Amino acid sequence: MRKYFSEDEQSCPCCGVNGLKPSFIKRLNQLRHNVGFALLMSSGYRCRNHNSDIGGAEDSSHILGRGGDLVVSRHKAFRVLEEAPKLGFTGIGLHQKG
Repeated sequence: MRKYFSEDEQSCPCCGVNGLKPSFIKRLNQLRHNVGFALLMSSGYRCRNHNSDIGGAEDSSHILGRGGDLVVSRHKAFRVLEEAPKLGFTGIGLHQKG
């Protein structure tokens, strides 16, 4: 399957480790394909130190390699929310300003 997300997007910004599970990346790639527009990952894998430094939850899905924050604007967010559950994503959050 075509890879849409760069290694930098997937990896922890403090140590460079990419601990995202292959099954999670596969579903992210499928989500990107299904929505038909680019998705930017603002936070992928986080090591425990980085997660703690930014105030992340102790049991964060990012630490477990099954979490990623996507930047999606306006109406595109609704398309992501429509498609993500079809691929088995859970714990989906949405934060929009304006």
